Amino acid sequence: MIPKEPKAGVFKHPHRPTYNRPRASGLDKLAQLASNPTKAPQSGPKPLFSQSFEARAKPKHKSAYIGLNLALANSHSPMVKRYWRQYRCSSEIELDQATGKTKTAYCNTRTCQVCGRIRTAKMINQYGPIIEQTPNLYFLTVTAPTIKGEFLRAEIIARKERIARGIKSLKQYNRRMKLDDVKAIVKLEVTYNEQSKEHHPHLHILIQGEENAKYLLCHWMTNTPNANIEAQDIRPADTGSCIELFKYISKTTKKDKATGKEIIYPYHIIDEQVQALDRVRTFAVCGFPKPNPENDKCESEEILEDVKPKGGMPLHFTYDLGTWNWYERSTGEALTNYTPDKIKELLIPPWKPPNR
Repeated sequence: MIPKEPKAGVFKHPHRPTYNRPRASGLDKLAQLASNPTKAPQSGPKPLFSQSFEARAKPKHKSAYIGLNLALANSHSPMVKRYWRQYRCSSEIELDQATGKTKTAYCNTRTCQVCGRIRTAKMINQYGPIIEQTPNLYFLTVTAPTIKGEFLRAEIIARKERIARGIKSLKQYNRRMKLDDVKAIVKLEVTYNEQSKEHHPHLHILIQGEENAKYLLCHWMTNTPNANIEAQDIRPADTGSCIELFKYISKTTKKDKATGKEIIYPYHIIDEQVQALDRVRTFAVCGFPKPNPENDKCESEEILEDVKPKGGMPLHFTYDLGTWNWYERSTGEALTNYTPDKIKELLIPPWKPPNR
């Protein structure tokens, strides 16, 4: 089992935290005969159960590492329990070989890359066909100057309400003019500006009709005196608009322009955004069919399309923080061929407490 709390020395050795396998009970003969699940993968390639597991190994590696350090760096934060949930997300996987069904526990936190990828895929599958069949769509981005962390939550709520009032006003105008009803999808996104050391909340809006998009932009500029018109963006929607709309809410990593490598944002900055977004609705739909409420969460059971039933007893895999992979409890066989060498650069920067 994954330990609930890591031992000391995580920051000194970020690539290989201490991991102790729990002792088996004296009555558990099968557990005593089982090989150590934390041993290195067997040499040579092995057939994978699913390429989906292989693709999930890298985001799981990132999420476990980031969640662990978020919990340790923000131990007094009201969000600390969420970070521990992210650290343990999908650490235990049960694979039913007879049906191909997998079962695991997801954390459903907004900073988890595993859950974020699943949610994004669900939303694209649900809204993709609807968006493709809707003509004359425009992609509008509205923003305002960056703000400090202590004002982030209030500003997020204010900007959301401003756009909501704009859509309401637009619907009333179209109703009076006997025009088509407004169809729009609004998505909140929060990033961090390292130059100003401030946060940047902004809104992506997919809306039908150029005139509707311009009306909403005018409403935003009228009610946001400090907004710069050159910072706003309006363009016809394309295939990338759907991906941009349903991607992350807030970023935990960024790509260094000088080296091209991915590095982690300061953990206290991520915690500020998580606290500001707590219980804040980040996705709204107007005119389109409303999303299934279950799409906001990752189901504990799923049948992956590329899992081929092989028959036999269910297999139980446990995640090992030393090698960043899942291992079968009884045989020690690795679930994927993933190796952490690909993202070592991401894990190198240690956590540094903020200067306050």
